[in-house]
Amino acid sequence: MNFSHCESITHFPNVSEAQSLRKLILNGCINLVRFDESVGFLPNLTYLRASKCTKLRKFLSRICLPSLEHLSLNWCRRLGLFPDIVGKMDKPLKICLKATAIQELPDSFVDLVGLLYLDLTSCEKLGYLPSSLFMLPNFVTLKVGGCPQLGGSFARFRESLSTTAESCPSLKTLHLSHASLCDEDLHVIMQSFPNLEVLNVSSNNFVSIPACVQESSYLTSLDLSYCLNLQEIPELPSSVRKVDVRHCSSLSANTTNMLWAQVRKEIHKLQVVMPTSNTEIPEWWDYHGSWQGYPQYLNFEVRGKFPVVALAFVFGEMNYQPVGLHLSIDSRDYSAYQPSHNFTVAENHVLLCDLRVLFSDEGWKRLDAHAEHGNKWKTVKVKCVPDIIPVQWGVYVYKEETSMKGIRFSGSQQFGLESVPRSPGSLTKKRLSSAEELAIIASFAESLQNVVEKLKRLMAPIEEDQCLSLMQQDGDEEDENEDEGEEGESDIEA
Repeated sequence: MNFSHCESITHFPNVSEAQSLRKLILNGCINLVRFDESVGFLPNLTYLRASKCTKLRKFLSRICLPSLEHLSLNWCRRLGLFPDIVGKMDKPLKICLKATAIQELPDSFVDLVGLLYLDLTSCEKLGYLPSSLFMLPNFVTLKVGGCPQLGGSFARFRESLSTTAESCPSLKTLHLSHASLCDEDLHVIMQSFPNLEVLNVSSNNFVSIPACVQESSYLTSLDLSYCLNLQEIPELPSSVRKVDVRHCSSLSANTTNMLWAQVRKEIHKLQVVMPTSNTEIPEWWDYHGSWQGYPQYLNFEVRGKFPVVALAFVFGEMNYQPVGLHLSIDSRDYSAYQPSHNFTVAENHVLLCDLRVLFSDEGWKRLDAHAEHGNKWKTVKVKCVPDIIPVQWGVYVYKEETSMKGIRFSGSQQFGLESVPRSPGSLTKKRLSSAEELAIIASFAESLQNVVEKLKRLMAPIEEDQCLSLMQQDGDEEDENEDEGEEGESDIEA
């Protein structure tokens, strides 16, 4: 039954006779004030949505819905109470209560044995979560970002949480942004949930990440963006693939160096975004350069198995917008084989990413097949979309998975790039020696002279015709035109 956006409904009626009802949808019923209690005792109801019912103050006082798999009351801003649970509900269950006025969850939440996912984002009055919630056997995702009164509650029930191998919380994804978390809160969270894979604690007040993060061996994604006071991040476990520290303007030099060094661990599908304040691409990267203008891509050449590389893009002034990367090989666009993947970056930030982030496993196999075909050198181009020109770029080759014989960085200057190759055996050299610089200048001068000589030979017949024409004019005009001809020739030589 779907009654969405029906403004005439103020009280949902008794449905005790509709025992076979499976779906009930009342989204956007802006005059709905309450439900009849019979709705809470429908044995076959699997799906109940009543989002954006802005006048709804009371949902139900009790529910016994053994078949329920999805409950959504998002943006019911006057809804302040969640019903008590009667009896076990063991079906896989997702509950969404975004932006409601709920202040606490009942202790009977422990009977939601099948609960997988709970979203309480922007419930600004929420100040209590029962510790029993975290011990539910299937509970893996909790989103409570934008709940500023909740932060201190973690310390209160820390003692009641068990972290033994047999009975530790199974929570894998935790969103706690805008929760006024301090250093102690974060320490409690890291110790309480050892199975976390995704942790979002952006826009909080802590100054440092606790050292116990190194024990989070399952952690893959860490969002610390907009933590303006954050200074120190310890060495992260190699399991962490994604780190977001956008707008963390207080990061120490040691922390910044540590984040760059994540690339050296050759982490599969690594992705890091961080500020670039006083930061340049480290010299141990295999190749780097800076854009002097167009074109808007970096390029290198490959042969054989497609190399595994990490890329660095340093962005200067830019509009706040998602950035994508498109790759082509010998002008063949491979974006069709890339899943839609955009990076959230910002002005004066750097993006580090393993190129494999852009591709599915199947798409990467296609790259391998194309690179190996014919065993010839092929040109790879990577372009930022929309058209954004980074001020610097770099390439780091994953040595454990790639032979340096299958990649080279030559000919980039002809595309308007001012680049400096970094060979693996000379990473400590900061610049070329004087003798090497003189040899390069001499070679360039010789090449330029050859070009000038060829231009002179091409221009000789034209100059001869001009001279014959000039002889027919008076002496003053002849002298003047000859002077102009010499100036033209000088321009060509220059």
